[in-house]
Amino acid sequence: MVRQRATAKRRGNLVSAALELARGAYCFSASSFASSRSVSVPGSLPLNENLTFSLPDLEGAGLRRLALGEWVAALSRQVARRRRARAKGGCGRRADALRLLMKFVVLIPVGPKKKELDRLSDLLASLFHFEAPEECGLLLVNDGNSTVKLQELCSRFDLLQCGILENPRNGRGEGWSDGLAVGILAGLRRIAKEMPLAKFVIKLDTDSLVINPFADQVNCFFDQNANVGLVGSYLREPGGVPKNSIADWSPRVGKLRRPFTVWKSKDGWHFQCGFWSRDRQIQKLIREALHSGYVLGESCQGGGYALSAKALQKFNDRGLLDDCFLFLNRRITEDIIVGLFTRVVRMAMADFNDRGQPFGVVWRGLCAPPPELLRHGYAIVHSVKDTTAYLERETRTYFAEDRKARYQGRI
Repeated sequence: MVRQRATAKRRGNLVSAALELARGAYCFSASSFASSRSVSVPGSLPLNENLTFSLPDLEGAGLRRLALGEWVAALSRQVARRRRARAKGGCGRRADALRLLMKFVVLIPVGPKKKELDRLSDLLASLFHFEAPEECGLLLVNDGNSTVKLQELCSRFDLLQCGILENPRNGRGEGWSDGLAVGILAGLRRIAKEMPLAKFVIKLDTDSLVINPFADQVNCFFDQNANVGLVGSYLREPGGVPKNSIADWSPRVGKLRRPFTVWKSKDGWHFQCGFWSRDRQIQKLIREALHSGYVLGESCQGGGYALSAKALQKFNDRGLLDDCFLFLNRRITEDIIVGLFTRVVRMAMADFNDRGQPFGVVWRGLCAPPPELLRHGYAIVHSVKDTTAYLERETRTYFAEDRKARYQGRI
């Protein structure tokens, strides 16, 4: 047994690459160089004082003479493996262990207005009142706001993993529809690559609010319904009222199937031809989704929905997230696109918005007065913006006082 001190990672790479060529006779752990900086090599393979091998040494150990090309190939394979490991695992074993604790990732787009920062601050305060920040990740999609101020907001919470992604649209497209979709698809791609161990992704808008815990309930639902990839307000609104969004969006999604048409956006007129480029790819995806039972325009309302880890992984494996500009200038919202992708990968969508279930989500306003939302057991509500029935300031104040009362133990 020979025990030597490794003084540099480069030398460790060389040793591990050489031993890889002789892995049939020797066992070696390259990670020991990075951790203890010390290595034990079983067997009688000779090393010189600089921890390098010479060809006569290898021959003396009963190994054949290695050509220079084989050494280079071995070193190249070793470097490539370590690069892939860094890309997947981030910061090594400790980061992997931490990510095993990650229940979910929250994906939130943030618009350019100052009011968006105030809304985001209240949303995060409500979210991390009911869910432990050290058990979840957060990804903000910044669409023109101050990155510094977003970082300050994130620093208030002891998050397991946090990131800020600049929306790559650079002002192109509509900020509420296809421009937002660019950022959401880019965000899902980043989560799939950097936070792959999260059990699900929860997408929220800044005018959403968390009023009860939800993570365990959502995770349990996905565990019990392996074929479901997307949950929220799907075919009906909270309280059982049928949604009319499918009828509203069906003509627009159907327009994507035409061989020739034009789209008007704030950037001008855009010609669609279904025989090449992105238009052809979109039509192919719609055909695949239709074969899986897709109904044009179906989706879970975008103010708050949950995407399972299995569905996200399938999105990534199919390459659906590779081109975040696929629907740019088509005026299609991100929730419609996520619903389409869910059917493409042959998974289902489901309502999860009955009383006692998390998603009290509708397109505009609240589905019930704030006291009733609490009494009915909803966890995520949308939208708290001003309507004729409810004022945003009063709604936020009511739920903030409820959180304070719970914290003080009065409820």
